[in-house]
Amino acid sequence: MKRFTGIMRNTREDRAVAEIIGTILVFAIVVSVFTAFVAWYVPTTGTANEQAYQNSALTAFSELASKLSGDTVQNGSTIVQDIPLGIAGVPPFQPSTSTQVSSDPTSSVFNFSLSFNLTLGYTITGNIARSTNASVNLTGKGYLMEFGLTNFVSPESFMIQDGDLVTSYGLPGQSASYGPMPVFISNNSSKPALKTSAISVSGYPVTLSQVGSVVVTMAVSNYSAFSYSVGHQYLIGGNLSVVDSINVFDYHYYVRTPYSSQWNYSLYSSLNSSVSAFNPHPAGTAWKDGNFTVTVGSGSISIFEKKASVSSIQFQSYVVRIIGT
Repeated sequence: MKRFTGIMRNTREDRAVAEIIGTILVFAIVVSVFTAFVAWYVPTTGTANEQAYQNSALTAFSELASKLSGDTVQNGSTIVQDIPLGIAGVPPFQPSTSTQVSSDPTSSVFNFSLSFNLTLGYTITGNIARSTNASVNLTGKGYLMEFGLTNFVSPESFMIQDGDLVTSYGLPGQSASYGPMPVFISNNSSKPALKTSAISVSGYPVTLSQVGSVVVTMAVSNYSAFSYSVGHQYLIGGNLSVVDSINVFDYHYYVRTPYSSQWNYSLYSSLNSSVSAFNPHPAGTAWKDGNFTVTVGSGSISIFEKKASVSSIQFQSYVVRIIGT
């Protein structure tokens, strides 16, 4: 019997070694599968969460831009917008991260000015022809912005300046302007319709960073507006009058912004009703929209016209500031 002892011992040892090797192989397979799962799950889920945040932020700021340029804005009214904040994490590997919404009323990089003179020709009861003059001369600055750092998609900021929504991927050349533009000229003929506005940001700088959402409340002040159309009746100087003519003199709108090329593209799109023939205009060049000329500067855009007879004019300007979050 002794001659079989070594063989039996070797068999037991081989089985033990095989069990250890099998355990190691199973552990290695589990670790490999887990690692592969994490390598796929984290970036896939993280990308989806970051894209969801950017889409919801774009939607919120698009709604805010629409409210800022709406016809219901009045002096003393408030504008309320629910803005999403934060990017969902990838539990249990990554926590949720905060994003921020802010207002900057002091930035010298974002400013604008608007000036023009207006002459209304009108007829009162008794076929008496009269005229009246008005002038607009104002400046403004500031912007509203939301921004969040991302790991799997390009970081994107959402910014509203003078009512225009711009999205930026960090560089002015990687950005897009969505409007609505503060200058709109329709029926581009001998007597176009002109709509022009000016929305400035005031108050103290506000920055809020968190995960969740925030309801931003903004107050409207310094509101000024008028609207006239040829052939329509208005109360002018206490008399019910029919407007016969509208003449705009020395119109000049100027905006300073790092996103001047995006403004140029949106202006060309809105003023020409088509972008099919658009070619980027470098700084120092100009293009004409009927009576109005658009000049492209280095970080600025200007729209001007010495004299234009228009069929209608709409104007509003006001200041907005954050009063609650």
